[in-house]
Amino acid sequence: MHRHTALKLAAQVGVPPLALQKLARHSTLEATMRPYIHIRNVELAALAVAVLDPPPAGDGLATQATDREFP
Repeated sequence: MHRHTALKLAAQVGVPPLALQKLARHSTLEATMRPYIHIRNVELAALAVAVLDPPPAGDGLATQATDREFP
């Protein structure tokens, strides 16, 4: 596996940027972030929706004692 592919895949599964920097042996975080971290428009839109449109307060979870939804 090529270096770029390995670091890109590691980033996609959630390896923290500082860990990627250490793995790549880069002197700066910017050197790691520019070539290896790619955010597609679809991913960016999903992040924006998650932040700007949170789920409603009642998430369907029930208590064990009453089987009623949490508010």
